[in-house]
Amino acid sequence: MSKDKTKVERTVQKYLDKRVNDQYKIQEPLRSDTQIIFVVPSYMETNEDILRLTNSLTDQDQIFELIIVLNHAEEDRIAHDFHTKQFDFLSKTKFSFPVHVVQAFNLKKKKSGVGAARKIGMDLALKRFHAIEKNGIIACTDADSYLHHDYCSSLFDHFNKSKLDAVSIGFEHPLNLIDKPEIHAAIIAYELHLRYYIEIQRWTGLPFAYQTVGSAMAVKSNAYAQEGGMPILQAGEDFYFMHKFITKDKCGELPQALVFPSPRISHRVPFGTGRAVKDIIEKEQVYKSYHPNHFKRLKSFLQKLFDLYPDFKEDIPMEVPLNTYMIEFQLNDKIEE
Repeated sequence: MSKDKTKVERTVQKYLDKRVNDQYKIQEPLRSDTQIIFVVPSYMETNEDILRLTNSLTDQDQIFELIIVLNHAEEDRIAHDFHTKQFDFLSKTKFSFPVHVVQAFNLKKKKSGVGAARKIGMDLALKRFHAIEKNGIIACTDADSYLHHDYCSSLFDHFNKSKLDAVSIGFEHPLNLIDKPEIHAAIIAYELHLRYYIEIQRWTGLPFAYQTVGSAMAVKSNAYAQEGGMPILQAGEDFYFMHKFITKDKCGELPQALVFPSPRISHRVPFGTGRAVKDIIEKEQVYKSYHPNHFKRLKSFLQKLFDLYPDFKEDIPMEVPLNTYMIEFQLNDKIEE
């Protein structure tokens, strides 16, 4: 065994020893030829949605398994009753691939959200891959999403060819599942905003412009441990997790639409697609994104910044609006850092 491999093994074992809750277990051993483990958090999602997801996985051409984490806070009795019945239903349902349902019913309220659920599932996936000495793929999606039939083969090929640690996967909200015209219009506006915002950042020259959608991301298991795992957040966990890899140039892209997330309204999280759709409909206004003129100013500023780097003895010429902001931002102090 090489020194580098030994170091990785030690890092993974250290993460498992110190940061994984042994309360959650899966008894069945992992098949040695498993390439991908899907992790799906599920808070009071319908059986219909979960079965739509599992049906979309039926014809995939890689060896994989699915971990569903039913999560709720310990005092949430409504969710407890719902998940107890759902656990019984899913446990009795026959699938064409291994499905493990984890009961995360005892979470503290402040740590009972989607970030905690993803961490529980991803920790279990890491543990299972580590047991068979494999640096496998942990794929994150959501219980109300479904996947393209080429998802597994595309993901497997990407990691085989790129040698990167993480990947942002293409998504598209399915309009065929929408029966209300106001939701139809809202999700189109919001998805256009998401795509525009990333593309104009790239045009500007910002290096970390990637989509970070929790239902459309994947990571190699060893890298997951090396970067400290999934943050336990009520929302935004996907952004902070993916930027661990994006800022180190270890994240790639699969731009084709392989994931179809739900376009539904949601009251569960403070931001994100579901909340945006809700706000657009309630405000009954045209949805607005960021004005391109701001990015034109920023592009000019960044080019001057890069041209001067690393010698910043002279001031960087800027237009008045940007100059005013940079004074407040204390740009010179930031450059010194």
